[in-house]
Amino acid sequence: MSKVSKRRHCPAIGREITAAECGENRNSRYACPADCVHSPFATSNYDQLLELESSVDQKSLVLLAEETRRSPSVERASNRALASESGHALHAFCAWQLFFQRDAAGLTLTEKWERSGCDLKNDGRVLLRGKTKIRVALLEIHRVLDQQRIEAVDLLSPEDGRILLHDRNMSSSAGRFSIYLTWIYPLPHYWRVHGTAILIPDIAQFEPTYIVREIVRHLGGSIIEGELRLWLAQHFARFEEVLHATARRRQQQMLSGMDAQFGKAIYELRAPFGRCRDVMDEIAEVESERLSSDNKDEGFVESRVWLDKAGESMMPEGAQTVLGHVLLGQTFWRLEAMGKERLEKLRKEFESTMGDKVKFSGERRDNLAVDLLSKETKPEDGAVPPSLLEQPSQMSLTSSRMPTAIAGMSPQDVQKEMMVAQERAFLDDHIPALEGCTPREAAKDPRLRPKLIRLVKQRVRSHDGYNLEHGETGDINWLLLELSLDEIIFDPPPLRPRRVREASEGNDEVDPFDMPAVVGSHGSALTTEEIDERLDEFADLYPSKDAVKDMVAVSRPLLNQARDLVGDLVTDDDFNTVVMFLMQARFVLMWPGGRELILDDDAVFSAFEIEAQGLLKTTAKKSPASVKELTAFFEDSPQSALCRMLIGAFFRRVEEMPSSKRPDREAQLLLGVLLKTFIGELDRTLRG
Repeated sequence: MSKVSKRRHCPAIGREITAAECGENRNSRYACPADCVHSPFATSNYDQLLELESSVDQKSLVLLAEETRRSPSVERASNRALASESGHALHAFCAWQLFFQRDAAGLTLTEKWERSGCDLKNDGRVLLRGKTKIRVALLEIHRVLDQQRIEAVDLLSPEDGRILLHDRNMSSSAGRFSIYLTWIYPLPHYWRVHGTAILIPDIAQFEPTYIVREIVRHLGGSIIEGELRLWLAQHFARFEEVLHATARRRQQQMLSGMDAQFGKAIYELRAPFGRCRDVMDEIAEVESERLSSDNKDEGFVESRVWLDKAGESMMPEGAQTVLGHVLLGQTFWRLEAMGKERLEKLRKEFESTMGDKVKFSGERRDNLAVDLLSKETKPEDGAVPPSLLEQPSQMSLTSSRMPTAIAGMSPQDVQKEMMVAQERAFLDDHIPALEGCTPREAAKDPRLRPKLIRLVKQRVRSHDGYNLEHGETGDINWLLLELSLDEIIFDPPPLRPRRVREASEGNDEVDPFDMPAVVGSHGSALTTEEIDERLDEFADLYPSKDAVKDMVAVSRPLLNQARDLVGDLVTDDDFNTVVMFLMQARFVLMWPGGRELILDDDAVFSAFEIEAQGLLKTTAKKSPASVKELTAFFEDSPQSALCRMLIGAFFRRVEEMPSSKRPDREAQLLLGVLLKTFIGELDRTLRG
């Protein structure tokens, strides 16, 4: 029998080469095309890229851990990052120490590792070389091409043109014109997102670049591009802190200026109840509505809704804007409306209609905004750039009534019709941000057009978010065409799965994997008794080996994420020893099922980094660490009882294995960290 040929055609140099020659030279000496099936950087080899990336990252962390032990200042910085409440702090610390911090010779830790002949093969060296070019970027998403490819522009250097990114996590959640401050690095045919990202919110009509530069300027950084990027890399978590403080302060501004008074006005009847009711029912804007049980307990016998015809231009056909409500009692009536102006208008129309048949007795107004503000923590003076508090946002509360169906339409279709009606009304509405002009007028005015583009980008982004949340594919490009905004017309994202699927409706048969995910009792940590009950039910549900296959299929996304995370640090046989415990964690925390959710890749990686660093600290104090110290480390979790039970059971199972098949001590600890990480991330994600 002839041997399978290990030679392959190389499109880069136009001749046959051996597999070894390919592996030693691809993407370094040989310029491989993007579609070469043998390259881990090929578009179609995303999973190979993840394995390679995981391997390089883990070795980089080992390098950083050694540096941390050698340098007291780095150890102090590490401790601050570990203690930080920011989800960005640890990754930012690692990125800064590995790729930006330079020694007396002007070299970063990664550059020194590379020059010393790092223990990486050719593919790893190519990837590491790309990571040495890492930079903080302000990405504006233009197209989501598929499940892993995105087109974006770095707004800090838009003249560089389009950036093609490969990132499954961002592809699964981004919409057109989403703005992210994040870390990116180049590979042979595309860019990669590295670590965490900060979603930049809309702040008035400020451009994203203005928001970033004003925060950096406020914190004492330079706004010159190269220096700005370096400052952001060093102070990434601090930037996020001020950004969030700014958003909170602006929200407080908005609440302070919002008409959120909920008013009630009492009228005494001066004519018989039936006569007054007849007069009321002659009003075209008034319709009957169901009386709530609470209102019935107060002594009211009927209820009416008073409609506002002036607001119907922004509603789909059949839907109505509500001015307020009238509760009818035998001797007194009560008017209710949201907003000071709306209550005053309702009172004026009511008194005009009813005349001397009623007499005003008094009113009460509760300011809901004041209640909300009392619960808000005000950022410290000076914590927020004053320039970003200009142009305070304004919000008004409205009430509407929509029938459950319009001309045979479902409630979801009614909601979509309402959105379209609002968009059409927007075209001819006089917008304060456009100096009172309509969008049609602003589109023709070179001075106002940039402001209009900012407004429309917000609407497109919101529309894509709605589609992602509801599993829809409708588009809004018709609005851009109406306004001739050709420069920002991009294809809509493809249909994508929701991040967390919701329970199905209208099905009497209960599917254990088609139910809302729950954690413990109202989001609390599970007790030992609760865990025992769920594990017993788990065993009853999967009593046989055949049933376990179904369980593995349901847990596959979770298991794939776990396997990718540890990469080649453990063997497949080693990883298989923890699989059952990962699945038990999934079923216990999501019991009585819950459709499968997708954990955020970046969040899982960051959490794993934190736990790995914590283990290094525990073992560095005393080697080998005592059972008591390791137990305390593994139980330090929001689900401590579950960690104690599952991780303890994992270690006991490993000890019972034949020594020839047992993972070594380092692999055991790594798999314990993996299990702890996924228990923590499942808990955090399910709590929302």
